[in-house]
Amino acid sequence: MMFRRDPFHILEAYIQSVGDMQQNYAQLKTALQNINNIIDFAEHKVGAALEAEQAEQISEVGLQWLEGVRQGGNMDTLRDQAKQALD
Repeated sequence: MMFRRDPFHILEAYIQSVGDMQQNYAQLKTALQNINNIIDFAEHKVGAALEAEQAEQISEVGLQWLEGVRQGGNMDTLRDQAKQALD
């Protein structure tokens, strides 16, 4: 599977690799808090090298997106906000 290598698409692919935002909230929260796993995923699954700072930003934006979904926010709006935050 080929992924785009920009931070937003790395985040989106990482989330998809863990599970559904609504059904797998706890697993996704744990995964998004693990900076080293984000870096490893980007390198080994996407073929992109991330600095720790970039992975931390992906983590932060992903956790905000996940929390918004948990609170019943509009998925498309939250996705757009995450994309803008990482552009």
